[in-house]
Amino acid sequence: MLARALPRLLAAALCAVSLALLGARPTEPVPRPTPAPTAATPPRAMRGTDSPAAQQLAIDFVDDVLRDRWESAFGKMEARYRVTSSALGLQQGVGMMTDYYGKPLEFRFKTRVDGGWQYPDGEIKPLSKYWFKMPTPRHAEGVFAAVSVVPDGDHPAVAVFSILSFPNEPPDYLK
Repeated sequence: MLARALPRLLAAALCAVSLALLGARPTEPVPRPTPAPTAATPPRAMRGTDSPAAQQLAIDFVDDVLRDRWESAFGKMEARYRVTSSALGLQQGVGMMTDYYGKPLEFRFKTRVDGGWQYPDGEIKPLSKYWFKMPTPRHAEGVFAAVSVVPDGDHPAVAVFSILSFPNEPPDYLK
C-alpha cells in the first residue's frame, strides 16, 4: 500500500516545496464561469490574468521549458521570484519534476481556472491557472502542467509552474 502511495506523496511534497520556496499559498480557486464582479472579484478588465496576452504568456512559458530556454522562461517569471532565484534555480526546480515524470514531449492547452494568490505579506492578487496536458516517455497518457499567471505591475507574469498527475483520474475540467 505504501509503495503505491509513495509516488503521490512525492509529487505532493514537490508541489509543497515549490510553494514554500515562493513564499506564497493559493487561495480558493474559482471555477469558470467567473461570477459577476463584486468588491472581492474585480471586473475582468481590471484582472489582466485572463487576457489573451496572459494565455499566450503561459503557452510561451511551457514552450520555453520544453525547449530548455531557461533564461527566456525565467524572464517571464514574476518579479518576486526573479529577485530570489535565477534561471539555474528555475531549471533545477523543473528538473526535479521532469526527473520524476519524464521530460514532456509536447503540450496541449486544456483550460483556465481563475482564483487568487495570497502572499506572506497579506497581498492578494488575482490568478489564472492555465492547464496543459503533456505526454512524457514515462506517461504516454500524459501528465499535466499548471502555469499560474498573476499581474506583475502593468503586465502578466508567471508566479508558479508545476507538473503533476492525478492518482485515479483528472478532474472533469481537465478531461
